[in-house]
Amino acid sequence: MDSFEHFGEIMNQWDSASPPGDIHRRTFDKSLMGMEMCGGGGGKSDGANKAAKKQYKYDKKKYKYDVEQGEANRQWIVEGIDIKKANDAANRAYQENSTNLNYLAQQSSWRSQWRTQYDSWSAGKVLQEKQYALIEESANLAAKGINNWRYEQEVALLADRKRAHIEETMSKLELDDFRTKSLFEGQNNLIEYLKSAGTAKVKGVGRSNAKEVIDVIGILGRSQSQLAVQVNSAESAFNQKALGFALQAWERGQTGLSIEKAWKQKLEQNLLQARQANLKNQAAVSPFAPYKTAPPIHPGSAPIAEYQYPLEYEKPPKPIKGAGYSGGQSAGQSGGAVSSALGAVGGVMAATAPIAGVSGAMMGATIGSAVPVIGTAIGAVAGLAGGMGWF
Repeated sequence: MDSFEHFGEIMNQWDSASPPGDIHRRTFDKSLMGMEMCGGGGGKSDGANKAAKKQYKYDKKKYKYDVEQGEANRQWIVEGIDIKKANDAANRAYQENSTNLNYLAQQSSWRSQWRTQYDSWSAGKVLQEKQYALIEESANLAAKGINNWRYEQEVALLADRKRAHIEETMSKLELDDFRTKSLFEGQNNLIEYLKSAGTAKVKGVGRSNAKEVIDVIGILGRSQSQLAVQVNSAESAFNQKALGFALQAWERGQTGLSIEKAWKQKLEQNLLQARQANLKNQAAVSPFAPYKTAPPIHPGSAPIAEYQYPLEYEKPPKPIKGAGYSGGQSAGQSGGAVSSALGAVGGVMAATAPIAGVSGAMMGATIGSAVPVIGTAIGAVAGLAGGMGWF
């Protein structure tokens, strides 16, 4: 393999995605082959001593650079974690504040809703009691009206009864008066008969006198018969009126019973209507006060995230003159940790950071810190290859 092929193999190593520390280690491990080639397998010629001095000088500079770079990388990771921790704390405080405000609003709405229901129920109970009083007053007024109606009906019936009694009494008085008049008229007729009979007797005896006496007797008999007939007719008429009066009295008795029955029915109907109104009024408002529903549950505190910081940076072994220096294990691990942390922290910042441009700034810092390492390594390899006469 000639010098160009060996240099090409060295340069191909920079196309890898490995951390800068691994690239440096592999590059300079391969470059030590040039010292063995020039010095004849590590002999103590002047050229080899000069090369060893140069290499040792370079190794010390590289050691210092690796230590500074490892410490800087760890500090950068710690700062990124601190930034994420602060952002997470701010987000957590904002979330807790929002949930607490929402909880307070729910509590206020819950209390207001229950108070509105209770006030409405209380007002309904007050109106219900007033409605009970109005129903009772209305029932009492209706009962008074029913009693007044019965009184009016009974007064009218009593007046009718008194009128009938008066009419019956007047009929009896008229009959008695007619009987009295008939009696006096009969007595008058008898007196007139006696007078006529006495006159005829005074005139003497004879056929004409006897005939006159017979005529007087006939006239008296007819008048007495007429009086008897009139009295009988009057008594018959009175008896018929008496039957009518008795029938009217029976009708008034039935009317009184009907009034009593209707009065009781009206009172019962009034009482039933009052009970129905009370039932409706009772159903209008619940007898139980509204109960409180379960209050809103407090959301509690948001979970607190835990953060793991990287281990303290361990310096690699210092370079020794005459021995190869590969950059140390710690430097290589730091470079790998930087790459892993960049991916993790950058992804988290891009997803959760509330400040625009944080993830971009972090990636820019990563690239800025990696490019000088790559440039230094390429320059060192190119200079060493030229000094060895590879091209």
